[in-house]
Amino acid sequence: MKAVFLCGGSGKRMFPIAEDKFLFKFLGSPLLEHQLETARAAGLRHFVIIGNPGNIARIEEIASRIPELRVDFAVQEEPLGIADALRSARSLLHGRLLVINPNDVFSRSAFMKIIAAAEEGDATSYILGYQVKEYFPGGYLQVGSQDRLLHIVEKPGPGDEPSDLVNILVHLHENPEELLGHIERVRSTKDDVYECALASMLTAGRRIKVVPYDGFWAPIKYPWHIFRVVEYFLDNAEHSIAPSALISDRATIEGKAILGDNVKVLENAVIRGPVYVGPNSVIGNGALVRDYSHLALTRSRLFD
Repeated sequence: MKAVFLCGGSGKRMFPIAEDKFLFKFLGSPLLEHQLETARAAGLRHFVIIGNPGNIARIEEIASRIPELRVDFAVQEEPLGIADALRSARSLLHGRLLVINPNDVFSRSAFMKIIAAAEEGDATSYILGYQVKEYFPGGYLQVGSQDRLLHIVEKPGPGDEPSDLVNILVHLHENPEELLGHIERVRSTKDDVYECALASMLTAGRRIKVVPYDGFWAPIKYPWHIFRVVEYFLDNAEHSIAPSALISDRATIEGKAILGDNVKVLENAVIRGPVYVGPNSVIGNGALVRDYSHLALTRSRLFD
């Protein structure tokens, strides 16, 4: 099975942040690196990463850090949506595919649940559905008996949702050639060609199964969504203080703290975790750092 990471798009809601979301650093590593590690922990080893001309070199560098992975790369020349991204990598898309949006953060169980459903089922495709308690500006799922997908409703207004299940872009396709064939036949001027292709598959009698997922999920659509992702990574990290960190005997560290190389914690400073302090940072005299703080020196990139 190949896992396809869609990294060719552009974030339109993150102003003033211009960095690609999957390049944001959490606990010192780009989100894409965390995502690849999560997928590897779920047993995935073969990846296709679709980038764009401006980020593909950085993507290749990140992927090279992770051992035991086979990674193929493709370039999407313009940010024209999911369907266009898959067209850009068409020559690489053979056999069972897992199509993933790496800007959404979820646990390893998301991969494991959809893979297990495919191993046991007989559908053409499988998509994750997440039950929301309040309105979310995304795609909503109409589901019939035996979790069969009936329709995807893209961004209905509040109160017009067909259900409380939101579409998460972790989709498994048994026959990507058929999916790409439906994509080629879609005629749409909007950024919904992929969803229209799924609808076309349903019309042709193909079965698409919705796999319920109730684990952690945090989409990064707006800048403030970053805070929840920081909390998730800190909650799942281990207490760690680099050997090169210098901590005053008169400083106090309580709870979980992740301190990078050459961090200095000066006299009477208090760190009350969970907290991340990146390499070469200085916590000054009498400072208080607490409650999911994520501190790092920055040049031009968020958390870099």
